[in-house]
Amino acid sequence: MDELSPNITNGHLISPAISDIAAERATHAARGWTPEHDAEHGVTHLVNLAFARPMVNWRGGYSRAELVKAASLLVAAIELLDAIESEQS
Repeated sequence: MDELSPNITNGHLISPAISDIAAERATHAARGWTPEHDAEHGVTHLVNLAFARPMVNWRGGYSRAELVKAASLLVAAIELLDAIESEQS
């Protein structure tokens, strides 16, 4: 399978981009960025971190790796919002 081929996970078609974002998100806990840690900082902090990433490389183009990292931070923010909503229900 080449790097642009989609994967099938749990019966769903998953693009390489989504797979890479999920893989990056999975590394967060090993760095100490647990859901509890995220909650201490809040959604706004996670979103600000995502948009503060240096997404443009030295050649002026977008860095895929940095976009994946930013997207994983946005996923963390969404997961935190989901947890907050779940606690309030």
